[in-house]
Amino acid sequence: MHYAKLNHTAVSVLTIRRALPEASYVKLLGTAATRCASTSATKPPRQQSEGGSRPFDRLDRHQKLAKTPQQSFVSRVLSADVAKFMNPRNGNLTTTPAFVRFFRENPTVEHDHGVMARLDATAQVRRLDKAYGARLAWSPRHVLHPHRLRFLDPHGHPLAPKIRSDHAKKTREQALWAFATSVGGVSAVVWQLTKRELLRAVFCSLAARGYDKHGRKEDGTELHGTLWLTVWRPQHARCASAEAFGEVVADTLDKHYATRPEERRRAAAMVNGGDAKGQSTAKDGPGDDVFMTIRLAGIAKHLFKMGATKTDITLYTVNTPNGIKASILLEELNLDYKVHAIKMSENEQKEKWYLDINPNGRIPAITDKWTDGKDIRVFESGAILQYLTERYDKDHKVSYPRDTPEYWEMTSWLMWQMGGLGPMQGQANHFKRYAPEPIQYGIDRYTNETRRLYRTMDDALKKNPHGVLVGDRVTIADISAWGWVASAKWAGVDIDEFPALKKWLFELLKRPGFEAGRHVPTPHNAFELAKLSEEELEEKAHGSRAWVQAGMKADAKK
Repeated sequence: MHYAKLNHTAVSVLTIRRALPEASYVKLLGTAATRCASTSATKPPRQQSEGGSRPFDRLDRHQKLAKTPQQSFVSRVLSADVAKFMNPRNGNLTTTPAFVRFFRENPTVEHDHGVMARLDATAQVRRLDKAYGARLAWSPRHVLHPHRLRFLDPHGHPLAPKIRSDHAKKTREQALWAFATSVGGVSAVVWQLTKRELLRAVFCSLAARGYDKHGRKEDGTELHGTLWLTVWRPQHARCASAEAFGEVVADTLDKHYATRPEERRRAAAMVNGGDAKGQSTAKDGPGDDVFMTIRLAGIAKHLFKMGATKTDITLYTVNTPNGIKASILLEELNLDYKVHAIKMSENEQKEKWYLDINPNGRIPAITDKWTDGKDIRVFESGAILQYLTERYDKDHKVSYPRDTPEYWEMTSWLMWQMGGLGPMQGQANHFKRYAPEPIQYGIDRYTNETRRLYRTMDDALKKNPHGVLVGDRVTIADISAWGWVASAKWAGVDIDEFPALKKWLFELLKRPGFEAGRHVPTPHNAFELAKLSEEELEEKAHGSRAWVQAGMKADAKK
């Protein structure tokens, strides 16, 4: 996958082409002039340079433009207080420490009075500001302008002109794009990691709420215009919780749309008429104090996976507790992979081509290329988790180095799940949901054993202040058990009996990798099923019982 980045490192003062209807545009400009006039009384006006492309603060020019409907574009409007940070040589805002202090001390002043609108001071926005030093603004006029982008391959190298041209065309079709830029105050490696994790958190949170589709199913909501999010302490946001950060951004966007249905329709009429005329910019941080701006632009139709590591992995899976282990880990590691959804109801897993990949005829399995270029296969979910971390988790994001005690503790819990929790809960599922007739002994035997195993996990989580199975991070031990615990109700276990386990379950759900991975290859419905009555669950199971029994008979003949 590729990702896009703006090709400048300061606040540009490019002209902004008109995207509003003429009357609305003049009204907006007049409002900007009024605001500017109220802040410019204490400072002599700055002379406008030749060419007319720099920001200006002279009231007569504002008034002249406001009275000139035929004007096809205007310069970016800045108040006198903000314009004093302009570099007279190039027209850019100089992001100095004084610039940073000014906006921290004057939270009501916007960087761009002419086009930006601060979102309501909701609890979510206040939470962002307090926790991360973040502010949000909304511009329904701004859409993505492909000519202002520089496209890079996953290694950060510029793409060739022909490929750039193709990608520029794709930007007009791409539903949702994000930009994050920053300079100074942090190493390039740390910055790239921070940017990637925060952007993925925002994307996954929006995708989970339906913004990754053309229209949200329940109310037809679409994402129009540009959401700007300036984060003054991005590293803090990342270290505290990138997932919580993404959730707050999504909460704020939901709140904005919930109170402005008319604005949503106006934004659609103004911006999405089939051509992208708007130009806008993203801000970069000062040399001694990092901040970044996230920009979401366009109509949200689907999720764009940014910065993923290219691989040759193909995942063969179904949305089951075992199947989603691999997809969750692939998403947690941000690996690019292909998916083949196995048709279990048609016994596709028993076909010869698949038995060549997994001779046991079960899911999941993966294929990949080894370092010599030859194809390899890995089957059994535990083996897949170990393979992916050994080969691709070099930074030990969800694992531990082999020469540590935590590695063997992690491996012990992984084997505990593979040999205990998975098989026992699988049998509980079978006797409670799929057996042709109820066998109470089998139901009690395996449901109670599953409950005992849950208690083992619950006790372990209570003892760890980090709320995970091993050490101070989520590992493949947690990933291997998560899908089974999410399906507790299907096995007849009440998760409320295990408070630490329940907290663990939903804390992990906040992670972008878990949220994205659990929906591969089809939507994960365990939490929806947990809300159903026992009668409704029995009705759901009845539809699957026939093909489960048919599969068992077919296996017996072979």
